[in-house]
Amino acid sequence: MNNLSNIAELAAFCVDSGQFVITGSQGLAKLVSDTGEFKDKRKPMHVDGREIDKKYLRNWQAPAIDELSLNELEDQGLLDMQLLPLCEELSLQGACDTTLYKPNGAGIIENSVASCTHYGDGRFTVLGNENSLMVYTGFVQDFNLNGKLEQIGVMDVDGPVYVIDPCYRNAQFGAEIKSLEHGVYGVYLYTCGDVQTHNGIVLTK
Repeated sequence: MNNLSNIAELAAFCVDSGQFVITGSQGLAKLVSDTGEFKDKRKPMHVDGREIDKKYLRNWQAPAIDELSLNELEDQGLLDMQLLPLCEELSLQGACDTTLYKPNGAGIIENSVASCTHYGDGRFTVLGNENSLMVYTGFVQDFNLNGKLEQIGVMDVDGPVYVIDPCYRNAQFGAEIKSLEHGVYGVYLYTCGDVQTHNGIVLTK
């Protein structure tokens, strides 16, 4: 299953919103035509049931309720951070909901993969061969091909694959990969080096 031993660098892409999407032609078309804006799905509540104004999510140090900030409420066990229903469609909102609120900051949306980088913004590398693809977003010193793979789903590849930050909504800012054979690929979180969170996404047969 691990076909990473002979992968080579295929392309690079840039991230400006701390996340990326791996998708096909139809998914790319949906992302670049999406006109929606991100809405924070967190809903801060006091444990006694009182709702806290969402504006305080932008400043956790400002007094929000009972002269206590969100930081102080959290420290005192008085903050109940709830979530509004998440978007399950391939879009900027759907990608953000997946990378911000779902376990591991990654998941499958409409035969596409959304993942946070865990390591901020920048220029990242896409590696692969005819039956594997890796998007590596970690530090150079941590990179190796002997990392841990944890499957989170599958993706059906029937044409070119694109890797793009969904905030750009412009195909020219993504990477186009044409080398993958058609077929069903396992989607894996990839973790290598001395880190606790995944620093790559792997598609492999």
